[in-house]
Amino acid sequence: MRVNLTFLGALRSQLGTGSMPVDISDGGTYRDVLDAIGETMCTRLETSSWDADRRSFSRRMMVLLNGTSELSEDTVLAEGDELVVVLPLAGG
Repeated sequence: MRVNLTFLGALRSQLGTGSMPVDISDGGTYRDVLDAIGETMCTRLETSSWDADRRSFSRRMMVLLNGTSELSEDTVLAEGDELVVVLPLAGG
């Protein structure tokens, strides 16, 4: 099945693209997506955005499922799901 990663803000610039399709097995999880994109992210993202040891986006990044809620690594995904990756900003 195919899910789509959408990158906002500085990530879009770092990766040179606003989105990336990812193919995983039916019933796959967010962890499966991370494993599938690991090498690409290691070579294209700064360490402040990608944690190579955890093979995951850094803890400062927010990943939303279909733009509405955060997810855990064991969240089961469905065909066509969109994972939005963004660095939250705070102002004051």
